[in-house]
Amino acid sequence: MRFILRNSAHPHSFIFVTGFCSIGVQCLFIREALAVFYGNELILGLVLSTWLLCSGIGSFIGAKSPKWDTWGVVTVYVWAAVGGILLLRAGRLLFSPGEIISPLASLGILSVSQGPFAFVNGYVFGRLSQARHTAPHLYRYENMGNIAGSLIVFLGVVLFWKNALILIALLVPVLWLCKKKPWLFAIIGGAFVCIALFDSISQEWKYDVPVTRISCGREGEVVLTEQHGDTAWLLNNTLYRSSADDAFIEQAVHIPMAQREHARRVLVIFDKGHYDELKAYNQSEVDIIETERLLARKGSIVTSPESHAAGGKYDVILMAAGMPETMGSSRFYTQSYFTRMKSLLSDSGVFSFSLSLSSNYLNRPEQEIVHVLHSTLNEVFNRVLIFPGEGYTFMASDSALKARPELMVQTQFVGPYIMPALSDERIESANTFSGKATISTIDKPVVLIAGLQRWMKLIEAPVWGLLIILALVIIAGVAFFPKKGEMLSVGSSGFTAGIFSVALLLLYQAGYGALYSRISLLLLALTLGFALGSYVRKFPHSDGVIAVYVVVSMALLTKCTAAPQLLFYLLHGGIGFLCGAQFVTRKNSETGILYAVDLFGGVIGMVLSSTVLVPMFGVMNVALGLGAVKLLVWGANTRSINRGRLSTGMI
Repeated sequence: MRFILRNSAHPHSFIFVTGFCSIGVQCLFIREALAVFYGNELILGLVLSTWLLCSGIGSFIGAKSPKWDTWGVVTVYVWAAVGGILLLRAGRLLFSPGEIISPLASLGILSVSQGPFAFVNGYVFGRLSQARHTAPHLYRYENMGNIAGSLIVFLGVVLFWKNALILIALLVPVLWLCKKKPWLFAIIGGAFVCIALFDSISQEWKYDVPVTRISCGREGEVVLTEQHGDTAWLLNNTLYRSSADDAFIEQAVHIPMAQREHARRVLVIFDKGHYDELKAYNQSEVDIIETERLLARKGSIVTSPESHAAGGKYDVILMAAGMPETMGSSRFYTQSYFTRMKSLLSDSGVFSFSLSLSSNYLNRPEQEIVHVLHSTLNEVFNRVLIFPGEGYTFMASDSALKARPELMVQTQFVGPYIMPALSDERIESANTFSGKATISTIDKPVVLIAGLQRWMKLIEAPVWGLLIILALVIIAGVAFFPKKGEMLSVGSSGFTAGIFSVALLLLYQAGYGALYSRISLLLLALTLGFALGSYVRKFPHSDGVIAVYVVVSMALLTKCTAAPQLLFYLLHGGIGFLCGAQFVTRKNSETGILYAVDLFGGVIGMVLSSTVLVPMFGVMNVALGLGAVKLLVWGANTRSINRGRLSTGMI
């Protein structure tokens, strides 16, 4: 077989380059999708699952393909990456301004945009793996390429490169490989010109409002927009700060501040206009925490709230983390986070946050959010009070709180309008709950389920629509999922690794909140594990070992207080090592088909993990379930091997 590298007898260089590109382009699709679809965990699950599904189909077909055109595949590969990014951005143009794209429509756009590139990527591995003597090495070199690509993406994030520049950097090795073919070099070079010409205009396709400036931050794409005299900042296409939210911000600041007349030190977590309102309290010292430097005003502390080391206790903490509709935001509403905030408060200090909930009537998901948050705050603080005016303002303290505090400064909205319109009955109703109190924890972020339900309600998407998507992905995965021997082991390991990986990412996000900038490093650790695992020659009882590893690892992450970041990287690499070792030591199956089965298992695991399993059952219960699945597979394969030996007279 002839390959692109001149005088090369093996496809290792080719598969290294495609691996280098694939992991980086996957990260770029995730970043772009978060902005196009106002991304949450459901969108993240759809991005990962459609990628794995299309890659698996490509590998399955590639393993059966008798011939292929190397140059044609390379051309399609590069243009699929560039065209896919542009198509994903253009998906926003198909919908009305302000319309939230439904999960089903999101699945369609993702399939059209990232599907072709993922398919070709899987096809290349499946086709090259037909040479059985090179198959184990292909797996190793692909993962080595993944490692290098992950480092390029991380470098781009650190240096604040635009996605287009990162994409060009990822595709340069392909261009270099084709330097001996001038016509192919020109065709691929045209893709570089295309992304350079259309980058700026295609970035604006994602936004429904006139864009003044687009900047790449470490935690997302930051956009400044100015319209009708109002200025707004967007982070990943979600409103971060707006000059039109005056009434809401007034209530979020002045109602908690009125609880403590002599408040001296105030901490603001995410300044949405709070600092300007706090200027009315001349005696107050204000600290501001931001996680994104592009959104930080001068003097702000750029760090994660969990890592903030205060020089003294605060009298009031005001948080503006937004609705808990993603793991990134819901991590601010767990029992452990509230405990951390309490440790920063003085004895009579007040912790407060406001949510943009319906002013007059809460729908069922919103009621669930309020109940969960009230119950979780009650686990940490002695007093909890909700002020239901312009949205809902939650306040918690170990000292008394007033339902109608006396304002200490003049206000434009709260004093003249909001408080007079608020009845005692409405305050009582907002603080009265029936049914079982549910606590949101890092291990089991039930507030995330309520947040996703609210999001589905907001876009008027019925729950059955989500169930249809889940069913389609599962059916597609199971259809290509052999039920015997080695393939059952590898497929179930793909399923296990998919759930394990997403659960670990969610726990990392819950603890450190820097997933956007760290996802490439976490994926690097996983692929490094895959690469190291490919050197293993024998791996007996692999299913049983993986079962024990999953349970023990998740126990460490969930039971360890403030698990160090290094532990996340080590454990992510560990599951990669075990799954990689199992993959290369299965000698009796076609590598391309085995690879496809591995990916299909990952499809089912990833799409179920963040949307259903972890929020509903908790990380530790899910880990125990995965351990049970792998033990069952281990038992089934052991019995099958013993029956085979009996039939051949070996035992």
